[in-house]
Amino acid sequence: MNSKRSAGTKPCKSPPTGLSRSARTTRHKLAFFTGRDQSQSFTSFWAQNFGTPNYAAHGGFCSVNMAAAGIYTMGGAFWEFGQPDWDHTKLFMLFGVAEDHDSNPIKMGIGKIKERGARVIGVNPIRTGYNAVADDWVGITPGTDGLFILSMVHCLMKAGKMDLNYLAQYTNAPVW
Repeated sequence: MNSKRSAGTKPCKSPPTGLSRSARTTRHKLAFFTGRDQSQSFTSFWAQNFGTPNYAAHGGFCSVNMAAAGIYTMGGAFWEFGQPDWDHTKLFMLFGVAEDHDSNPIKMGIGKIKERGARVIGVNPIRTGYNAVADDWVGITPGTDGLFILSMVHCLMKAGKMDLNYLAQYTNAPVW
């Protein structure tokens, strides 16, 4: 047994063929992720048998994050948790929408707000899908979304455009 193996990894009974010696001896360094509509049970089965604890399937990094973002920004999320207030939206910003996520409720909502003259801003490295119909597009570098959002928050706070009473009453923001 290899004492340098990280906790939680299993040795393979026979090393996978076609892998370098390094890959066979440091399997815990492999990260295995599958996308939408892939067999999540197979992802777990394969990764555990390969010997890596670093795996995830679609649900863990898509709908959970989307639901959390919706709950913290608009009081609910799409699908089972509700939807944006399409009737009163004046500005709709989309961040990092995956190309295979062309949800009909979102399409209809964007169509509804654009008919009323509301603006849509797409923030995504490529301008396809929802971003193609956006009034403005920010072709952001992948991985810099958080910096961009925090920069906007900084500018809003500096300009005194934050509703601190709302934040204190309806969010867990540390308002002082």
